[in-house]
Amino acid sequence: MLGSRLVARLGAVAAVIAGLLLTAFGSALRATTSDVMTLFRHHHRHERGCGVTQPAMAALVGRWMPRHIGLGTGIYTNGLLVGEILPVALFPLLFPLLGGSWRATFVLWAIPIVAIALLVMARLAPRETGPSVVVSQRWWPDWPARDIWRLGLIFAGASAIYFGSNAFLPGRLSEAGRADLIVPR
Repeated sequence: MLGSRLVARLGAVAAVIAGLLLTAFGSALRATTSDVMTLFRHHHRHERGCGVTQPAMAALVGRWMPRHIGLGTGIYTNGLLVGEILPVALFPLLFPLLGGSWRATFVLWAIPIVAIALLVMARLAPRETGPSVVVSQRWWPDWPARDIWRLGLIFAGASAIYFGSNAFLPGRLSEAGRADLIVPR
């Protein structure tokens, strides 16, 4: 909801930049943690940035690729997935190179996010032209609309499956005596 409000107030491009910078800032701040609650607070900042960037990107896909919305959505959502998977996949390789510092990995992964924000700021992303530049002040969802509920249920289901698998599957596999399925090969 915050992301949608920022898109309505700032415009989609400015909201993407703000969301990316907040995501990077939250990621880098996680390196400064001294206890688990501080880590959670900084991670929450990181996630708020994602919550701003994602609705802004959805708005921009329609503006930048109006004839290829499916392709544009596929590109940016796959970029999100690669951005989630790449740090985990490369962690075993980068961790020793960073002196065994898990804190340094949080800072390292903030760098590409800042770089993307700078590219958007440098106007390397497509420019908005014509009537699409007009920003609607309506940001609140149209609650009676069936599509809002359908999309909400799809996204909620996908998130529940993703986070549920990540949170509970390793523990369940360990309890079942199959910890070998969790360890990177």
